[in-house]
Amino acid sequence: MHATLRPSVNVGLIVLCAMASAMLSLIGGVLPTWSLLAGAIFGVAVGILQVRSLRLSAAAFRATTSMGDVRQVLASSKPGQTAVRLQWVGAAALVATALLTPTPFRAFAAGYFFLMCIRDAIALPEVIALGRL
Repeated sequence: MHATLRPSVNVGLIVLCAMASAMLSLIGGVLPTWSLLAGAIFGVAVGILQVRSLRLSAAAFRATTSMGDVRQVLASSKPGQTAVRLQWVGAAALVATALLTPTPFRAFAAGYFFLMCIRDAIALPEVIALGRL
């Protein structure tokens, strides 16, 4: 199973993304509220879809050895395909919301890190279950 599917790696990524989002949100002026909200909404949706994909293709995910393999298995299921597409839609929504702020790059990055944090936190219980199989 590829390292990105290990619970310890996922917890580390969740913490890193949460810290980056918080730091970017709190420094430099106006709180990027709309970007954080968009990140949260898309993070929940993508996380739920990734959980479904992990459940549908557990054996294939366990057999992965590279990030490319993980992406290929994710894209092989309908929920996984939708998750990938929705994450791109989320990125576009983050660009749109970030443009409403005086610091668009900071707002985009804060929202995207928040999306990733939420997505990975929602998928974490299924990643833990995958490791126990």
